[in-house]
Amino acid sequence: MAEAIGSREHLGQIHTLYYRHYKQKGDCRAALAAYEKATAMQDSVLGMEKVNRIQNTSLNIERNRQEREMNEARVKLEQERTARQIDYAVFVFVVIILIGALVAFLYIQRFHRRNHLALKRLAALRENFFTNITHEFRTPLTVILGLSRDLQEPDVKEVEDKARTIQRQGEGLLMLINQLLDISKIKSAVGNADWKNGNIIAYLGMIVESYRDHARSRNIELQLISKGEVVMDFVPDYVAKVLNNLLSNAFKFTPEYGRVSVEAWREGDRLLIEVADTGRGMDGKTLAHVFEPFYQATATHST
Repeated sequence: MAEAIGSREHLGQIHTLYYRHYKQKGDCRAALAAYEKATAMQDSVLGMEKVNRIQNTSLNIERNRQEREMNEARVKLEQERTARQIDYAVFVFVVIILIGALVAFLYIQRFHRRNHLALKRLAALRENFFTNITHEFRTPLTVILGLSRDLQEPDVKEVEDKARTIQRQGEGLLMLINQLLDISKIKSAVGNADWKNGNIIAYLGMIVESYRDHARSRNIELQLISKGEVVMDFVPDYVAKVLNNLLSNAFKFTPEYGRVSVEAWREGDRLLIEVADTGRGMDGKTLAHVFEPFYQATATHST
């Protein structure tokens, strides 16, 4: 069976057994032949083992060399991948910087353009203001000059009434001059509002009462209607300017024996103020421009 499978190791063991068998029987010739065969078989096995060890060593060396080359290739691939990632990160960073610079440039351009438009609007606003307020000077000056000519007549009656009219027109001129002075404070007044807390209805009543003598001289009924106290934060100067503008327009366009009423009440978190008069009111064309600064109606309608 050993010969059939070609197992030199088993054949060497078998011939060693023959050697021992023939040696015990005293057959020196057969024992020597078996010993020689066993030795040859064992040498052959040792030679094959050496060859196998040499082949295994060569295979291990080749395997180690391939593994080393694979490791070097893997390290090189990782280095190339890292370099590509760094290049990509640098590219993305540069793109982000360029986009940020572009956005900043566009924002600065938009900011400058907005400031330019704001300056143009402010210039137009001031021009309209001075144009309209100049026209406002003409009416009181005309009245004052007319009354002064009347006072120069030899037989003058109702001097006191004319003097009061001159005083009112002079106060109107003073108010216009104060408005001219206020225009220079527009920029500095922004963000410096003088806020107060209190009953705004009482403050509105003080403003309305300041027009009581004027209403009496014009035979106009003036009344304030309120629905209880309203305690809140407000800027007295702003409230006075708004209400004075509304009342002056109301008296300006209300005929004798007419009525001017001011009604104020609270509705939720809002304060509502309504100024009404018995004048002709505003037509549709004037109403469309009611919130334009310093707009003046062409007819006898209030703005």
